[in-house]
Amino acid sequence: MSEMPEKCFSCAVGKYKEETKDYALELPEGKKATIPDFLSFKCDSCKEEIIPPVSWKRADEVSAAHIAFKTLMADAQAAGTEDGLDIIFNNIFLGMSCGMLDHINDVLKNADPKQFDLVFAVGLLSATNPAAEKFQDRELFFQKVKQHAIDLGKYKRGLLTGLSLKEDFWQE
Repeated sequence: MSEMPEKCFSCAVGKYKEETKDYALELPEGKKATIPDFLSFKCDSCKEEIIPPVSWKRADEVSAAHIAFKTLMADAQAAGTEDGLDIIFNNIFLGMSCGMLDHINDVLKNADPKQFDLVFAVGLLSATNPAAEKFQDRELFFQKVKQHAIDLGKYKRGLLTGLSLKEDFWQE
């Protein structure tokens, strides 16, 4: 437990108790995110709540991810293959863990696989695969990636195996 004063700042009677909860974060453009296991301290008397810096840091990270999703694929491309894949996976993981599924779907909906390296398109499909059924535009993105790989002459059987909810595993 973090160090907290003995008595509440507001009422000077109660004591702060550590609590964790899901924290609903309002983001720009009417978007929302939920931060799980958000730490706060609540007075057992007047219910005054204090949010420690570690929790605000997590909220800032989620807020930054909201902004990062707008340029996710361009940022990945600019960073190079290894760092770019890290950018994709880290942002998708953070987004999924905070319920930012609409943000991720927007990336899938708006990303044009022709605008960046094929490895990043496959990386985005791989990163979103654990929750594939939650993204309404993911299958269309899959088809665009597959067609782009074919157009580039880089499509080989097995390249996209397991990344589509609709294509038969044995056909891919």
